[in-house]
Amino acid sequence: MNNKTLRWNLVFQYGYTITNIINSLVLLPVYIKFIDSNILGLWLATGNILAWITMSDPGIGDILQQKIAELKGEKKDSQIGATIGSGLLACMLVFIISILVGIIFYYFIDNILGEDVLIYNELRIAIIISIVSTSITLLSFGTAGINQGMHKSANVAISYISSNLLFLLINICLLYFEFGVVSIAIANLVRAIFLTAYNTLVILREAREGKLHIILNLSHFKKFIKIFSVTSVSKVITTVSNNMDLIILARYLPGSFITLFEVNRRPIKMAQSLIGRYSVALMPLLSHAKGTGNYGEVTTMLAIRIKYYFQVLLFVSFILCLNYEYLISMWTSKDQFAGHTIIYLLIGSFFFGTMGYFMSNISFALGEIRFNSIISSIKGVLSIILSIIGVVKFGIIGVLVSVLFINFLLEFIVFTLKVYKLNYLNLSMFKGLLNIWSIVIPIGLFLLWGEDIVSQEFYNEYSYSMKLLISTLMFCLPYLAINILIDSELRQSMIKSKEYLIKKLNLNKGEAFQKV
Repeated sequence: MNNKTLRWNLVFQYGYTITNIINSLVLLPVYIKFIDSNILGLWLATGNILAWITMSDPGIGDILQQKIAELKGEKKDSQIGATIGSGLLACMLVFIISILVGIIFYYFIDNILGEDVLIYNELRIAIIISIVSTSITLLSFGTAGINQGMHKSANVAISYISSNLLFLLINICLLYFEFGVVSIAIANLVRAIFLTAYNTLVILREAREGKLHIILNLSHFKKFIKIFSVTSVSKVITTVSNNMDLIILARYLPGSFITLFEVNRRPIKMAQSLIGRYSVALMPLLSHAKGTGNYGEVTTMLAIRIKYYFQVLLFVSFILCLNYEYLISMWTSKDQFAGHTIIYLLIGSFFFGTMGYFMSNISFALGEIRFNSIISSIKGVLSIILSIIGVVKFGIIGVLVSVLFINFLLEFIVFTLKVYKLNYLNLSMFKGLLNIWSIVIPIGLFLLWGEDIVSQEFYNEYSYSMKLLISTLMFCLPYLAINILIDSELRQSMIKSKEYLIKKLNLNKGEAFQKV
């Protein structure tokens, strides 16, 4: 496995996610200061509608990444060139469709929102610019997917992180010069153009240097777009279902409870987004390894990473159970904590959903694009149906139980079985992991129970930040010690890491001494 490529993939995934979070934290108060509150509210509402334009993209970037990485492993250069050519044509087609969809939404946006949005000149300009920027962004997904498949991860990482910094800088400058809400739209447009141009230049440079040949073949293009017959439907259903939960709750529960639910769900969604990035970073490497025909490498790669990914996920789930009340109380107020039952159901969905997301990405990377799309469509439809039944019969608890059930069955179980049937899963790894968990989970639950008693007796009057710090230390030290004690592979890995660091430090000291 190419560790350098993996490192750059991780830089891309986590760098882009973290800069997005930083931008959100920095820019929201700036927006509130420089943009009229009514116009800002309408802009945020139109943002959800503009996001529907992304349904025009059937996932071209992901498909190009998987196909090209696999073909690169198989050393089929002519097929890579034809796939890139077909992919670029498909990207242009999506760009045109998304512009048309955006124009339709533009003329109906007042009716959709029930507000006279277009009477505000700056909003009208911002929406028009945003339609173009969203369409160009979809175009950039394809070019970035090509570079990811070609293992140009460093270029993709640099382009995405730089684009976010560029977005932040332009936004603040234009807001300072009183561009209002138009500044957001212009910053988005510049970011989209930068991403597309940067990744396109990388592709053209590779073509100019003779490292790849872009082939435009109509018959190949017809075969290529057949993949999207399933992925397009899946994308629409998934997009709708992902945005239906709060709409369903709003029809049956008070608005104040919706706000409470969203506040309690937000930290878990952020944790899921951060942890899930790791599996996305692995995808092009898995596709490439599969293309080489080295099944042993793929199996070994998965065995190691699944084990430690699941271990980290279990640890994070325990930490969330331990500190969620403190976290919400510190972030907002104690009155905003939704209660332990709701939180435990959210964390359960997070645990199985994130494991399932990992396995679904593996399935996709190994070429099961059609299977993934079908399961995603079934999951989307089932989520809407069960959520409606759940909220009518049992309120919010019914919705959360239905989500937990779907994440366990359709995310974790189905995709794990699929990867197993592809003969890429090592059953001995799962048996070893279950043996470790049979000891670790009861001890973890005991530590949670013990911390609750100790906190009430000894530091109940402390601030929430101090409670969070003390409880985390009380849990982490014995929990991690027990994991190291019972997991021989973890101990060996830590010893090897220590030896590598010592060797690296000694080597650096030797080089410094020679220079002197």
